Amino acid sequence: MNLYEAIFLRKSVRNYEMEALKPSLLTEIKDYCKQIEGLNPGITTDISIIDNTKGQYKRVHLLGVKAPYYLAFYSEDKEECVKMHRKAYQAFPVSRVYQAHIPTCSSGYWLFGFASKKYHPLDDFRPEEWKKLGIKTRYYTTNLHRGAFMLPGYVEQMLEEEENEKKA
Repeated sequence: MNLYEAIFLRKSVRNYEMEALKPSLLTEIKDYCKQIEGLNPGITTDISIIDNTKGQYKRVHLLGVKAPYYLAFYSEDKEECVKMHRKAYQAFPVSRVYQAHIPTCSSGYWLFGFASKKYHPLDDFRPEEWKKLGIKTRYYTTNLHRGAFMLPGYVEQMLEEEENEKKA
């Protein structure tokens, strides 16, 4: 049977017992996931198991399916990120990339672009002005604002390489 045939023969389960798997089976699944090769060797991928046996991840119930475990698949789209950054920093004097962790989205980790002809997202940031507004939020804080622009080393390196290509 090939993959195309398997798609039509697969069985789908929608009602699960909210019971924990044996630790040895979880280890076996994790080990198998480590062996899976991504479709594109140039794009980093990862798979993780989200343990929901206690029902604590109510927002993860995708499409209304409540399950004891979820497999989360992550990948990067390096080329699109670099292309977006290139367009922004060529068109605007101030261009910065920032990040957000969005647990309700399938990938969880997102990069965004900030571009301006005048304002810098950190140098011109005035947290005291925000605090004066007295707006209560469950997510945004002035510390989160600053932290969003602190990128992992591999992202900084990728963006710096692109910027240095322009200068060369």
